[in-house]
Amino acid sequence: MKSLVDKYEETLSQAKIVAGYIGVNDNRVMVFLKGLDKLLEESVFLTLNPDKFSKKYLTSDLGRFVRAYYSYLKIIGIPYLIELLEDLLKKLENSTCKDCVDKTRSLITSFNQLLGTLRSREELP
Repeated sequence: MKSLVDKYEETLSQAKIVAGYIGVNDNRVMVFLKGLDKLLEESVFLTLNPDKFSKKYLTSDLGRFVRAYYSYLKIIGIPYLIELLEDLLKKLENSTCKDCVDKTRSLITSFNQLLGTLRSREELP
């Protein structure tokens, strides 16, 4: 879980930088966007039913860290990434990279679905 949080933090930093490449190096923008597919795949385990986690594990000291990381992703990491992608989309709509626009829209939809799933569930015990 910690490694996933680290990946989100790195991705958030990259998302802020990649906007500067729009119109200059659209290929670099697309490489960044395609990398988000992998992050999305790695995030799928967050949607597992919390009952799949051992109650003993979640009530241990380590479990507190897991809950904190989960909450960070749900409250800060994923919503902020969506916000950055929406800002990127606004900038891309005036660019010539239509594939980048389509990919960004698709990613916004996918991350919103992930976030919706996480928000619709009860918190981990």
